[in-house]
Amino acid sequence: MKKELRSEEFLRDTMDRFTKTVYLLALSQVHRSEDAEDICQDVFLRLLQDDTFFF
Repeated sequence: MKKELRSEEFLRDTMDRFTKTVYLLALSQVHRSEDAEDICQDVFLRLLQDDTFFF
């Protein structure tokens, strides 16, 4: 059985609020913008797919 994804509205709102914070935190750890962008994308993809992962 396929899990239902979170709503697009929820994801858009959360990304609007937290993308900069997630990106800067990732950048502070990996020191490469490309890697920080990948991490940021992974965080929000996981948030979309996993309803036990939340902000």
